[in-house]
Amino acid sequence: MPFSVELFFDPKSSLAVRQCAEALEKVKVPSIFSTLGAAPHVSLAVFEQYNPDRLHALLKKLASSFPSTNFQLASLGTFPGREGVFFLAPIVTSSILEVHSKLHRAIPGVVEGSWVYYLPGQWVPHCTLSIQLTASQLAHGFELLRRRGFSIRGRYHRLALVETQPGRIKPVRQIYSMPLSGKKENP
Repeated sequence: MPFSVELFFDPKSSLAVRQCAEALEKVKVPSIFSTLGAAPHVSLAVFEQYNPDRLHALLKKLASSFPSTNFQLASLGTFPGREGVFFLAPIVTSSILEVHSKLHRAIPGVVEGSWVYYLPGQWVPHCTLSIQLTASQLAHGFELLRRRGFSIRGRYHRLALVETQPGRIKPVRQIYSMPLSGKKENP
C-alpha cells in the first residue's frame, strides 16, 4: 500500500480544481476526487513504507521551514503508457523544486520503496484529475478543459502524508497534515 507526501492547495484553488473535475464528470470522465476520495494536491514523494516517528518529525520540520507559496496550474497533461492519467500541471518554480529537493535529501533511511517517478531528476509536478481513462476519455477531457479554459492560481497551503489502500470504497486516507508555516519570502 503506497504512501505519499503531498502539497495541498488553499481552499479557493482546491475548489477551482474540483470544479474542473465536476465538469469532466458531467461528460463521463471520472475524477480521483469522487472515485478515490483524494484532495487536490501535488505529490512530492511516493513510497511503500516509512518510519512513522522519523517521517512525522521530518515533515513537521519541512513544513515549518517553507512558507505558503503561490502557484499557478497552467497546462493540461498526461503520461505515456496505459495508466490513462489526466492532470493539470503547475508552472515549475524554484520554491517547489526546493521543497521537493529538501524532502528527498532527508528521506533516505526514513522511507523504503520510493517510486522512481517522484525522485529528483525524474519528477514531473502535476495535480492529477483522473486515472485509468481510456484514450477517448482522455481526448474528451482535454477538449473539454481546453475549450472551457482554466488558469488556477492559489497557494500551496499544507504538507500532508496520505495513504492509498486499493480495495476500499474511498481508498485515499489522509494520515496527517500540517500548515506550511515558514517565514514569508522577500518580494
